[in-house]
Amino acid sequence: MLPKPADPTRKIRLRTGFVVGVLCVFALALAGRFFYIQVMRHEYYLDKAKKKYTSSMRTFGRRGEIFDCHGELLVGNQPCMEISASPCNIRDDALRRKVAQCCAAHLNRDEEYFYKKLAPHVIRKDENGRDVEKPNTYQMLGRFTPYEIGEKLQKELRALGINANTVSFRDSSRRTYPKGRMLSNWLGYTNIVEDSDVAQSGIEKSLDQAISQQTGRRVYIHARDGAPLTDGLLDNQESRDGKNIYLTIDEPIQAILEEELDAAMIEFSPKIIYAAIADPATGKILAIAQRPTFDPNDRKTFRPEATQNHIAEDYYEPGSVVKPFTVGKALDWGVVTPETKVDCEKGRWIYRKRPLTDSHDVGLVTVGEVIAQSSNIGTAKIALQIGSKQRIYQIMRIFGGGQKTDLPIAHQSAGNLRPPHLWDGQMITRVPIGYSVGWTALQLLRAYCGLANPLGMPHLRLIDRYEDPLTGETTEPEEKPFRRVFQHDSARTALLEMMIGVTRKGGTATRAAIPGYTVAGKTGTSNKVDPETHRYSNKLMCSFIGIVPAHDPKLVMIVSLDSPDPKFRSGGRVSAPIFARTMKRVLQYLNVPPDEPVPEK
Repeated sequence: MLPKPADPTRKIRLRTGFVVGVLCVFALALAGRFFYIQVMRHEYYLDKAKKKYTSSMRTFGRRGEIFDCHGELLVGNQPCMEISASPCNIRDDALRRKVAQCCAAHLNRDEEYFYKKLAPHVIRKDENGRDVEKPNTYQMLGRFTPYEIGEKLQKELRALGINANTVSFRDSSRRTYPKGRMLSNWLGYTNIVEDSDVAQSGIEKSLDQAISQQTGRRVYIHARDGAPLTDGLLDNQESRDGKNIYLTIDEPIQAILEEELDAAMIEFSPKIIYAAIADPATGKILAIAQRPTFDPNDRKTFRPEATQNHIAEDYYEPGSVVKPFTVGKALDWGVVTPETKVDCEKGRWIYRKRPLTDSHDVGLVTVGEVIAQSSNIGTAKIALQIGSKQRIYQIMRIFGGGQKTDLPIAHQSAGNLRPPHLWDGQMITRVPIGYSVGWTALQLLRAYCGLANPLGMPHLRLIDRYEDPLTGETTEPEEKPFRRVFQHDSARTALLEMMIGVTRKGGTATRAAIPGYTVAGKTGTSNKVDPETHRYSNKLMCSFIGIVPAHDPKLVMIVSLDSPDPKFRSGGRVSAPIFARTMKRVLQYLNVPPDEPVPEK
């Protein structure tokens, strides 16, 4: 049998099969690769692709603004531009020089400054502390650039071919304080820290969470030059403005108070002076100021004694302004009546082998005259009739001693009111007259609002309302209940009548009188403790707190001077006239009708 002839196509089929097999293997490998890239690593490669044609940028809302109760702007935001660069994208040195020249022409710096900032590489420390050269990806060229200047610079750079990926121009704002130093210790200020507005003090800091804006993010498709495409927005998370805050401050009253403190600084030359005015019916602060102070727009004025908020942070032995608390509660508890006689020992009294003196000769007088004559001895004897140091301590606590106010400021003192078990034998006679105890001016202002208001002692308020700038919706702070300080309003009324005597002929504060208005008040003069010797020095704290009109209280004001000119030796001499001048103008502004005839000249 003859063998089969060789199949001439066999080799072709074998080769074809081999090629097909190889192609199948390649196709499977390619399909596997495609599956790996398209499915398994889809997100990774999609992100890489997006980086080629998409960009993202943060968007910024505006920090909330602060207004007075009438909507007068106290703290605002001035629109401007923020200019930053990615110098690593400028590879041509000649172009880098031109960009530096353009920046120098508009941004108030010399050309070399910008040329160095635009270097494509910078030296950085690595994780081992070694110097390594890295791309210079970010430099701030101008943080608060006025709009018109920023637009001119942007136009010039675009003409040079500098796109948005190389030099970017972002809408921004600069914190401004249009009233200068007015209310600056309470408003506070912000600083730029790592390209963000960071609150440093005052309301700016204590209410930072409410005022701060929310940052947004915008993702868009861009052209080759970095410019956003018209329909290329992929994602947009909106930024949000911070809440606006309306204070209880009445700007015209604030202006009056600050003018009078400026005049008092010249007249009495104190180291520090501070004052505040409140509405006793609501506890709202209408004005609050101090000298020395600072201008938050001018950092050259920032000094420790000016930026410190003395009216909230400093406590001191206030002297006689505390006496009405003791006498008032003695009346309320039935320990004495206004006609009760007290022997003031002709100005000198020995208690537990220690002398207590009055500034002038006072004999046997009524309780009302104890207040009008500001007798230390008379008040101390009334305190002893009350009975115990625990009850005196209770009186101080009733009027807010040793307790911070609710005003929104971070650094605030609670004063110094030691518990009774730490009192020595003398303190039962010293605390009631304002010694051996520390009060802040704000605590005293709150306490006198409690004397003026028949409902009790209100919580002091500085925030009137919050406003959502997007919706215009307003919310008010939570109302807090008054603290009742008198069980019988007749005791409060009797005490106010006694305090009216302080400002009339024979009282210690006749300079506080305002023609046509009844003024109830109390002076306070105390020696300061020398911080080195821990003994009383010849430097004084001089205060006056007044309520007006006394028969229908509308306003309470405290004014305190730290170390006035030594020739002025009492609160009645320095603090009372400041009160009178300020209150006369404020009463006229508020159109408060007189409550007694104006005496004929």
